[in-house]
Amino acid sequence: MLSSTENMVKQVAQDLEDFGLSPNQAKVYVATLWLGITQILKISQLSKVPREEVYRILPQLEKIGLTERILGPPTRIRAIPIEDALSLLVKRVQEKADQKKAELDNKKELFLKNHRLKGKTTLDEEEPRFILIPEKHRLSARTTEMIQRAERQIDIIYSREKLIQFFSICGDVLKESKKTVNIRIITEFSENKSFSTMLDECTRQIPRLNIGYSYDSLVHCIIADSKEILLATSTNKPIGENPKLWTNDSGLVNEMGKYFESIWRKSVKETVV
Repeated sequence: MLSSTENMVKQVAQDLEDFGLSPNQAKVYVATLWLGITQILKISQLSKVPREEVYRILPQLEKIGLTERILGPPTRIRAIPIEDALSLLVKRVQEKADQKKAELDNKKELFLKNHRLKGKTTLDEEEPRFILIPEKHRLSARTTEMIQRAERQIDIIYSREKLIQFFSICGDVLKESKKTVNIRIITEFSENKSFSTMLDECTRQIPRLNIGYSYDSLVHCIIADSKEILLATSTNKPIGENPKLWTNDSGLVNEMGKYFESIWRKSVKETVV
């Protein structure tokens, strides 16, 4: 039967596994931490990890930076404080993730080089399509693609709350849009000072931005070059959780263009040249 101390080591070690340690690595570290400056036999006894396994694990923990050897007759072991250990483990997980991403980026380039798959990529070549985009990362990518493709005009309609979310996601992309692109945004009237401050900052940073304020109930959408639209299926959920319909169907694009122009004509303008 395990003592209360042995149970504590076991429970804490289980939580440490979330930070990337194996079960036995976590047990050995926690036992060492609890014992202070100690010897391998005592670590084995408290952790319930066989002594031969402790001998194998300690160099691993030392390499990570979680334990240190104190040389002398006999050699003793100490563990670094738990706060420092957790910081090291979090950094280790991040480094592994960064390394994995770098490897995948390299594989992506190699894949594209070796597999030259051809397909229609321009809007002019495509048949009219309707695509429902429910996933937030793909939605963000599609919005970015529309802004980057635009050559002449980007028209945007969002409520105050959704416009704040939109700028947090795509503000930098808008700032880098082509110099030939005019941007019009329709949003609702608001006396919120932070919202006004944000719009003032945007109008200073985004070239050729025109803002119109409306009292009408707004349908959320983005129209690019009168060729493609991204239309919200609901205005209730946050942008990332709200599926959107993308289409290049000329009929629907034209109708949404007419809707935008009707609201734009009635809106109160704030223009930056």
